[in-house]
Amino acid sequence: MGDDARPAESKTGTTLTPEPALTGPYGSAASVAFSGQPTDFVYETGLELEARSQWAFARRRFLRHRLAMTSLVMLLVMFATGIFANFVAPYSFSAIDINALAVKPTWHHLFGTDQAGRDYFSRVIYGIRTSERVALLVGFLSTLIGTIVGGLAGYYRGWIDNILMRITDLFLTLPLIAVLLTAAKYLGHGTPTQVALLLAAFIWTPIARIVRGIFLSLREKDYVEAAKASGSGDVRIMLRHMIPNAIGPILVAATLTTGTAILLESALSFLGFGIQDPTPSLGTLISSGEDQGVRSWWLVTFPGITIVLVVLCINFIGDGLRDALDPTQRRVRA
Repeated sequence: MGDDARPAESKTGTTLTPEPALTGPYGSAASVAFSGQPTDFVYETGLELEARSQWAFARRRFLRHRLAMTSLVMLLVMFATGIFANFVAPYSFSAIDINALAVKPTWHHLFGTDQAGRDYFSRVIYGIRTSERVALLVGFLSTLIGTIVGGLAGYYRGWIDNILMRITDLFLTLPLIAVLLTAAKYLGHGTPTQVALLLAAFIWTPIARIVRGIFLSLREKDYVEAAKASGSGDVRIMLRHMIPNAIGPILVAATLTTGTAILLESALSFLGFGIQDPTPSLGTLISSGEDQGVRSWWLVTFPGITIVLVVLCINFIGDGLRDALDPTQRRVRA
């Protein structure tokens, strides 16, 4: 072997070997010297990798959930109709037409009229706005109370956990409808805000138990121990490290609580202990048409169908969120 074929030597005596050229299916563009860094090959071949967060994967799974997306669109349309009821409804909810008393559904009155000649389509739209206001307020307050109670119980454990969970168990053992009727009788009812506060005071318990279980698991994680070792306070640890990792189950529970609030508000209004006239709500509309029976079937049918559609949409959205936020879920079910 001649001198030209010998490996070069450095001044320190180390033998230097030439870097091999990469060849492959990419042709000459890939035939570059590889220095040992993975990013060099990625940049040379154009195989840039885009990092995705867990939220990006969850958003992608939710958007591919056809049933949840359809329900979300329908719910947004119904809620938007309620919010802009003053512009969407063809009549005022209290407008009376003495020439159209208890009229069946027609082109002029899509859902018919009641015994006072009030357009039921307009009243259903205004009823959606009332029930929507109650449901969103109950969902927010119940989630807030349940997260605080469950977070404190799961993080501190010990006697704090025992006291808070025994209170939670006490609320769970109460007959809900009977307690709500009694509380509405003596604490006041009639306005959406009063009904929302009444419901939120009793239906926060499932969220509290869910949050407690999650916090019991998270408090043992290494990043929580590291935060404690670095001197972070308890409030900062819960707000910055634990609640963000528990937000998925909390969102799902809040969604289902919102649907439950609509059913309970409708039940209370139907029994006369919820929203009172002249404010229309879906439960009040069913109650006002219940005594008419089959003769005025539209007075019960259309508000009832609206309640079913709203609750079903909320539950399907909750299912979609649960599947999307579950890190072990690899396939969209619907």
